[in-house]
Amino acid sequence: MVLGNLGLVYCRQGNLAQALETLQVALTIKEAAQGDRHPDTAMTYGHIATVFQEMGKFDRALEYYEKVGSPVL
Repeated sequence: MVLGNLGLVYCRQGNLAQALETLQVALTIKEAAQGDRHPDTAMTYGHIATVFQEMGKFDRALEYYEKVGSPVL
């Protein structure tokens, strides 16, 4: 959770490369601990998508937005 929040702060500061790096570390941890269908993992997919969108990498953003899907609770 803390890494995800840190990634969002980097994004809001405009440090998109650091935001992406931090969020990808958070995603690796969440996928290993909770799986790819957990709501927390899905939220991180959404945050990564937002960073890609801010970077103008719309195809990558769409890829991650599509992963958000409908998580199993």
